[in-house]
Amino acid sequence: MTVLLEKHEKPIPYSITMSIIKFSPEHLEWLNESLEERTPEEILTWCSMSLPNLLQSTAFGPSGMVMVHMLWKLKINIPTLFIDTLHNFPETLKHAQDSKEKYNIDLQVYRCKTAESQETFEKEHGKELWKTESEQYDFLVKVEPQRRALRELDIFAWLNGRRRSQGDDRSDLKIIEYSVDGRLKINPLVNWSYEQVWDYIKENDVLYNPLHDKGYKSIGDKMTSFPVGKDDDERAGRWQGSSKTECGIHIQVPTSSSKL
Repeated sequence: MTVLLEKHEKPIPYSITMSIIKFSPEHLEWLNESLEERTPEEILTWCSMSLPNLLQSTAFGPSGMVMVHMLWKLKINIPTLFIDTLHNFPETLKHAQDSKEKYNIDLQVYRCKTAESQETFEKEHGKELWKTESEQYDFLVKVEPQRRALRELDIFAWLNGRRRSQGDDRSDLKIIEYSVDGRLKINPLVNWSYEQVWDYIKENDVLYNPLHDKGYKSIGDKMTSFPVGKDDDERAGRWQGSSKTECGIHIQVPTSSSKL
C-alpha cells in the first residue's frame, strides 16, 4: 500500500487516488484490529494523515456532532456533507446552520436532483412516496444525492457516526469498510455507547438538536421520526411499525478492495 501524506491545494482526482491507495482484505483486517483500541480522536488523526480526499457525512445527530467537535478541536479541516432530504425538521436545518457557524464548517449541502422543496417533490412523486415506495423515496432524497456528492467532491474516504451500540445492522460494524462504490467508509465512534456520546456532548458543551430535549433520540425525516421513552432503544423512534433499520445509504457494503 502507498499513502500520500503531503498536503495538496486541490483534491487528488478520485481515479488517481484509487491507484495510489489499495487495501487488501488482509491489510484492511490488520488496520481494523490495530485501530480497535484507539480513541476516536486517534482514529480521526490517522485518517487525516493517511487518507486524502476525506469528508465527514452527517445529519448533525449526537454522534455526528461529537465528530464535528473533535475535528474542530483537532484542527482537521475537511468538508462536511449534509443531505437535505427536503423533509427535515425546521429545527434540524437551523441546527445545521448554527453548527456551521460555531465550528467553522465547510458545509456541503446536497438535495434531490429533481426537486428544490418538499412541495415540488410531492408534485412529482405524491405526498406519501416515503410510505408507499420507501426504497424509491430513500434513493431520490438520500442515496442519489449522497453518491452524487461523493462523486462531484471527488471523495475517497468518508466519516460517519454509526456505532455498534445502535444495534440491528450496525452491531457488527468495522472501523474501516468499503462502501458499495469502492470508497472507504470510516466509523470512528464504533465502540462508543449512547451514554458516552451524550457525556461528551455535555462535558464539552457541544451544540445539539433541540428536538432531543423533546424525547427524540434519533432524528431523521419529520414523517418517520418520533419521540420515545427514556428507556427505549436509541433508534426506536425511527420508522415505527416497520422492519426497516437503514435508509439505503449504509447498505450493501463490500469488504474487499477487489470491489474497486
